[in-house]
Amino acid sequence: SFDKIDLRPYLRPGRKNVFILPTWTSQTYVMAFLQKLRSSKGSADVEVYGMPQWKSFTSIEPEYFSELNVHISSAYYVDRDSPEARAFRQAFYEAYGTIPDDDAYNGFDVTLFTGRMLKRYGLSFPQRLAAAEPFAGMHGKFQFAKVFATTPPDPLAGNLGDQLDRYDYLENIFVHILRYENYQFVPVN
Repeated sequence: SFDKIDLRPYLRPGRKNVFILPTWTSQTYVMAFLQKLRSSKGSADVEVYGMPQWKSFTSIEPEYFSELNVHISSAYYVDRDSPEARAFRQAFYEAYGTIPDDDAYNGFDVTLFTGRMLKRYGLSFPQRLAAAEPFAGMHGKFQFAKVFATTPPDPLAGNLGDQLDRYDYLENIFVHILRYENYQFVPVN
């Protein structure tokens, strides 16, 4: 409950007021916060940033998402009206008798990306991922970066140069920011 919390000191007139709410499991908590913010904001310009799971929340009224300029992060976004997505949807339906879901778009993108990387670099393509140009598919983008160990190299272990070049894994760092507009989440341009 946000009954005892006063959000007005955090609202500055004439400025955009941004609230980041990194919770993904409790619709009740998110709804309580949005209700409190809506009743406190007056004419203040606010934006709320939340988690991708909010897209599937069913107990939050769409008016809260609209009035409070709700944005979410997402690893993917499929523009189902794009020519590529329409062609894929038709071919998928003809082959499988059903409409593709997000996993089907992702599977297509991953397969196409992997095939192109194999064709270009052969079996050594994993070592080239961090330097590769971003790949834009229907489901999202692939833009890889090295993620290093959280523990620093041990100077007593030998050649530090070798250890500094080692990384733990590669991560797709591209993230969509989607805003709620016309009863759906769409990419921010």
